Amino acid sequence: MFGYLLVCSTLLFFFWGTYSMSHTALGYELSDDYHVRTKVIAVRHMCFSVVASLLGGWVYWLALRPSSDMTRFYLACVYGKTGRYVEARKLWAELMEINPAFSVQRFVDSLPYADPSWLDGVVDGLRQANIPFSMPALAK
Repeated sequence: MFGYLLVCSTLLFFFWGTYSMSHTALGYELSDDYHVRTKVIAVRHMCFSVVASLLGGWVYWLALRPSSDMTRFYLACVYGKTGRYVEARKLWAELMEINPAFSVQRFVDSLPYADPSWLDGVVDGLRQANIPFSMPALAK
């Protein structure tokens, strides 16, 4: 586990440094005047900070809103995998109340899978909690 963390963090910081170096150097190349460079870099940082703040809030809201059927689907799967079967069945009932048309087949059709066995791991929690659902046939 430590080796995996070491390799991933090394790659992350290497590629982030490569990206940010060229991104920062652009401001220095635009002008020889110190004050103009400072303004360009300040505007760039301000714009990216504002955009990141606004997008970050929306992404958080969209991903974790409590009325989302996907949130309940994944949480029901996790609860089933961890042995919390009552909570998994309760969440599945809430999911069916929120979106009666929800099906695992439509879920599979909406998301591409590079590795179809991943879906088996996800819905294994539903199987363990004895939640009735139909499993679609995936192309291998």
